[in-house]
Amino acid sequence: LAETLQRLNELSTGLNLEIKDHGYPPELIVAQVLKVIEQSQVPGDHLLLSSFNSQILAQCLIQAPHLRRGLIAKTLSKDWQEISVQLNLYT
Repeated sequence: LAETLQRLNELSTGLNLEIKDHGYPPELIVAQVLKVIEQSQVPGDHLLLSSFNSQILAQCLIQAPHLRRGLIAKTLSKDWQEISVQLNLYT
């Protein structure tokens, strides 16, 4: 991830970064990802943090509210609009 973010800085381009949980607690995963992002100094407006897991996106909102978030879904649930508002989703 660090090398990819470094290259993005060099190219001045954006990234939709999907965060997967692999069974680990969302708060720990997000903290680790954000640590690498902060060290990379990639501008926040060049990133979109996305996930199928709304708990990961909730942690992104708590730990880095300045970064955009996007929910990935196979199908939209009936309460998708409410979730979008709660998580302050970009897309």
